[in-house]
Amino acid sequence: MSKLLILLLWSASASLAASGKTELASASASASASASASASAPLATRDQLHSCMQGEAEIKQRNAQLEHRHTVHNAELKALQAQSKAFYATEDKVDKQDPAQVAAFNARVDELNQQIEALNERGARISADVKLFRADMRSHNQRCAALVYKIIDKDGIVRERKNKKTAAKE
Repeated sequence: MSKLLILLLWSASASLAASGKTELASASASASASASASASAPLATRDQLHSCMQGEAEIKQRNAQLEHRHTVHNAELKALQAQSKAFYATEDKVDKQDPAQVAAFNARVDELNQQIEALNERGARISADVKLFRADMRSHNQRCAALVYKIIDKDGIVRERKNKKTAAKE
């Protein structure tokens, strides 16, 4: 009688917000701890420190974007689930002997299936982007987490960034 509607659920294997922020926090803590660590480790150049700080800022921005996309996706998923549930609640009212009603019902099923397919494709892209993000974050952490630097260099870079933001606003 009616076509089958399949609703696939997409969810990150672990909460993006929790895992991303935890890894970023541990990288920052590790970098801070290593900055005051052993004096025998070679000091990073100001350029190396700048590169790592820039990388961290980019990672934070990407994490925020991915969290937003994940939140929007989950909201769309819940809305589509509610639409599907409401629609299928009307199935008993369809006169199965009336070809026009059956065709209209099946057309709506096709429409919902297309929406579900599009949502699943967006979910798969988000999942792939999260995987890439995590790989990039691990690479950044390997390069920068144990960096030993002078506090004066970090303070100087922070001041430069602040000045650039202020100049950009004017």
